Amino acid sequence: MSEFVIVFKGSVPEADVVKGLLESAGIKAFLDSEQMASTLPIAVDFAGDEAGRVAVSSDDEARALEVIAAAKKG
Repeated sequence: MSEFVIVFKGSVPEADVVKGLLESAGIKAFLDSEQMASTLPIAVDFAGDEAGRVAVSSDDEARALEVIAAAKKG
């Protein structure tokens, strides 16, 4: 059974874009902030610039990091 790992930390809007990017590459991704927002909505508002975190299966970690790096290069 694989675990989940954080592959991106940034603002919630940035994390949402990264999640979409990964999903368009066929990688199942989750916004860690979604769980926080459902249980502690005020915590997300005060969490700052790294409130958005994207998690993927540890099996997909290397590929996800490659996709993110390629997107940053433009």
